[in-house]
Amino acid sequence: MTRIPELERQLIAAAHRRKRRRGVVATRSPSVLAGLALVFGVAAAGAATVLSQTSASPEAVEAYRPIGPVALVSQVDGPGGAPWTLRTWVRRGGDRCIQPGQADDGKFGLPFPESPGDRFVELALTDGPACGNGVAQAVRLVDRLRAPGPRFAATLIFGILPEGTRGAVEVTTASTHAEISPSTFGTWLAVLPGDVSPTTVRVSVRTGNRADEIADFGPVAAGDDVARVVNHIQVPGEPTQWGQQIWDGADGEICTATGPLIAGAVGRFVGGLPGAFMDATRDEARCFAPPAGGAQALAVRTQPVAPGAAGNGITPGLVIVEGRVDADIESIRIDAHGLSSRAALDERTRLYLGIIPMSLDDPYAASVAERFSGRITLSYERADGDSVTRTVGGS
Repeated sequence: MTRIPELERQLIAAAHRRKRRRGVVATRSPSVLAGLALVFGVAAAGAATVLSQTSASPEAVEAYRPIGPVALVSQVDGPGGAPWTLRTWVRRGGDRCIQPGQADDGKFGLPFPESPGDRFVELALTDGPACGNGVAQAVRLVDRLRAPGPRFAATLIFGILPEGTRGAVEVTTASTHAEISPSTFGTWLAVLPGDVSPTTVRVSVRTGNRADEIADFGPVAAGDDVARVVNHIQVPGEPTQWGQQIWDGADGEICTATGPLIAGAVGRFVGGLPGAFMDATRDEARCFAPPAGGAQALAVRTQPVAPGAAGNGITPGLVIVEGRVDADIESIRIDAHGLSSRAALDERTRLYLGIIPMSLDDPYAASVAERFSGRITLSYERADGDSVTRTVGGS
């Protein structure tokens, strides 16, 4: 790991040792919210600050580098032992950033009972923060990730109020309603126990009799543009299946976000840490037009799966190949490392997905050829026996 110098860490901690303030927030449905605790205040910032994991790109490190103190605010009781809180700082460029986690034994991070030799994994500032004016985000905590049928244990909903906005933050789901007093930085945090999909959550700011919605995380009603999941595949060495979450786009396009699949939801793990999950959103989706004239759409991306040296070493990772093919294509064969496999192919949408574990030379390089030196060959096979071959990667 790359740490902020020890002197800076001590100055940050000393500057923010403040008396912890706690306040229990009233709710309209006490019986329903018996397991929901919403607390506000400023906590002592006694946790060491890790600027980046070695797998973070240099651009990400600079993007989230703090230009002032790092504080812990908006403390909340919830699952996982220590109270939940938000780490907040101002990054270069002036945006405020927030990141949920727990301060435990001088570290800030997330509980992860299945991690080797530890039940707590430290987070860096580059691991899944939300930055900006008027932002909101949701993170779900996975229970027993490697057990059959992993489920969600809780959902963290958090954000920063738009500049100049005042009032109580209201968090509403299909069965609960709660009010939160934001911190002096305008940050707010709610912990919703159990399997609560972010798509059922609405967040508003109430001033007097007026409530203005500031965040929703997707459709809730039948007939809305609800996403579907296709092409479930098991990735060797990964604890969960992967899939493509799809939305209908304009002019026949199909838009897809690809990632790990938990309890029917596609998303990604925060900072590469299994156990803290962010649902995919349409804003992250890549859209594929209907294939025309035999063209086969192909998109390639890489993802590290463990810390490693970015740009000057080898990082264990995945190469994700996906696209959309015309109706004449019967299957897609993938050849890599001298082994062959078949991509998953959804008959209705004609989307396909293949994931190959590979060592990455530079996960953040501009060109695919620089990201990994191994070669991947895709053979698009037609029912009549003909095939079209495409190669990606290095030599």
